[in-house]
Amino acid sequence: MISREQVEKEWRGEWIGIPNMGVYDIACSKCGYSTGIRFWSSDFCPNCGSPLTDKAVDMVMERLEEMKNG
Repeated sequence: MISREQVEKEWRGEWIGIPNMGVYDIACSKCGYSTGIRFWSSDFCPNCGSPLTDKAVDMVMERLEEMKNG
């Protein structure tokens, strides 16, 4: 079974600010994908699927538990 610590260490990314013409766009720290929409965020990166929030990590853990039991 994959532990929460492993998910946090290996899969989790975060939205990082990227300066763009005096304002900040955001990009995924794992794959560098930029949404192109300033100040937009999501629980998962729409490009690589990395969980980006605690809520997203919780959802990954729930899915892994379901796969283990199902």
